[in-house]
Amino acid sequence: MPQRCHLVTTNIRQGVRNVSNYNPSTHYAQCDANLWPHFAQVRSEFACCAAANAETLSKIIPAGELAGFAEGNFSSISWTHHNSHVWMDHGTTYGLFGPIADLDAYCAASQFARADGLRYAIEALRRQQFRTSGLIYWLFNETWPNAAGNASVDWFAQPRLTHYFVSKAQEQIHACLKYDKIVWSPGETFHAELWTVSDRFEDLPGCEAGWQIYDAQGRRVAGGSKKTALTANRAAKIDDVSWPVPKDCDSFFLVAVSVKDAASGATWSENEYVYTAHHTTKHPLSGAGAMV
Repeated sequence: MPQRCHLVTTNIRQGVRNVSNYNPSTHYAQCDANLWPHFAQVRSEFACCAAANAETLSKIIPAGELAGFAEGNFSSISWTHHNSHVWMDHGTTYGLFGPIADLDAYCAASQFARADGLRYAIEALRRQQFRTSGLIYWLFNETWPNAAGNASVDWFAQPRLTHYFVSKAQEQIHACLKYDKIVWSPGETFHAELWTVSDRFEDLPGCEAGWQIYDAQGRRVAGGSKKTALTANRAAKIDDVSWPVPKDCDSFFLVAVSVKDAASGATWSENEYVYTAHHTTKHPLSGAGAMV
């Protein structure tokens, strides 16, 4: 099983800063319960650290030292000077995706794993409306050109993948999935819940929320939809999502969710989630590189 990366959180009301382990096999299931157990609190300074953009690394790390990333060698002066020893978390990236020799692919994989997890943490908080009264993830930009870190926008004002995932997770009307893990076994039945969240002040009647499952070849293998009304300032479970993973599955699959105006077909929100079902748990996202 891959090493763990950390979701760092601060509880404003209690003034306690703690670290909760993130296990890629269960993903952020703890965000739905254990991590946020208290009532109506503001959640601040929670984050996941990832590699910087490849373009940024090429600017701040000399070419002779840059190649060390493929072996997880971040011990040189330049890597250390730019804080890779603090925030790179190479073990998780390698554990999830396996060896990656291309710098662009490595940075994309590192950023995807953390952006996907941070998105889920935000979605879990929004589903707890109003038991959670607010959230502030850490952080938007950075004060130093870091080789790795938790900023959504880097020193050179270039967005990382986190920026897009966090923006989507905080949209006014949002369709999302609640689930326990991203690593499933061939022959196991995939389970999730389809939720909608609305921060509008008015009800939104006449909507349709749906889900579609696609295999690694892009073929639709399952789906469903329900007519619904979005209540103002409310999070609600809409549907149960399930799919028996084929016994011969040895790759990833994607679940797309949406909420639309039932009459016009206009889309209020769309979202996508990547899961994997391998016969081995070693490098469970190794087949998802093209999708990342």
